[in-house]
Amino acid sequence: MIERLHLEILQSLHKEGSLTKAAEKLSLTQPALTHSIKKLEGILGCKLWTKRGRILKLTKYGEFILKRSNKILPQFQEMELTLNALISGKKGNLNICIECHPCYELIIGKIDGYLKKWQDVELNLTRNFQFNGVEAILNRSIDVIISPDKYEHSKLIYYPILDFELLLAVPKTHSLANVKYADPQDILSEKIYSYPVSIDRLDIFTKFLIPANVKPKNHTTVEDTEIIIQLVSSNRGISYFPDWIIDKYSKIYDIKGVKMLKKGIFKTLYVGVRKEDTDIEYIQDFIKCVLT
Repeated sequence: MIERLHLEILQSLHKEGSLTKAAEKLSLTQPALTHSIKKLEGILGCKLWTKRGRILKLTKYGEFILKRSNKILPQFQEMELTLNALISGKKGNLNICIECHPCYELIIGKIDGYLKKWQDVELNLTRNFQFNGVEAILNRSIDVIISPDKYEHSKLIYYPILDFELLLAVPKTHSLANVKYADPQDILSEKIYSYPVSIDRLDIFTKFLIPANVKPKNHTTVEDTEIIIQLVSSNRGISYFPDWIIDKYSKIYDIKGVKMLKKGIFKTLYVGVRKEDTDIEYIQDFIKCVLT
């Protein structure tokens, strides 16, 4: 029946959009790829794709299998990683995703002791902000999610790591540097620097600008925290960060933190894990590590 290769073929076809590219991605010849799917179609009794010229499109049956593959393939990968870790003498594999750019260095600063204690655990840390973290942890692509957004789910449990306030980062010479708080209208003419994340995941938009129906003059994305800080310090624009980032970099660069709205914008950083994994000793210890 359906094999792992079939799922990988459909995923590659969907991502690459052509037989040639999908075959190259999977290190298969194009005839071998086509034969595998045709054989599966014969067994299932339905067509999985249609082709018009060079355009390839999955049928509703192909789409159905593709959606299921998005859940099944990560479980294969997680099983292989854990098995490889066990074979090499490790206790297991711990895949962590941090859904918060500035939180990365905060977490890195907390896990040195953990790494020394759990040398028989293979630890993988990623800053992939493009995929759905909750879907990834439920599919077992990752084991731990660290995020300022708590996505409720019956299979997940969250622990609060840190409460913080989001502040505008402005040059010390900026007109906003001496105000008690900033309103959205105050930054209408500003260039805003942020991390390369979709607007719906940027709090300066979702919690500050959009509710006031304010659109900034310019918005530019930059990957690195310190580069953004340097750009702000040199009067090229403004940004926003957790208060601890402002505290750290205001000692090095000419920037200042400014409260957003009179009431402020407050967040909590969480560590989330699957409930079924909370009794695994090295996961328990990782949670304790980041909570201290």
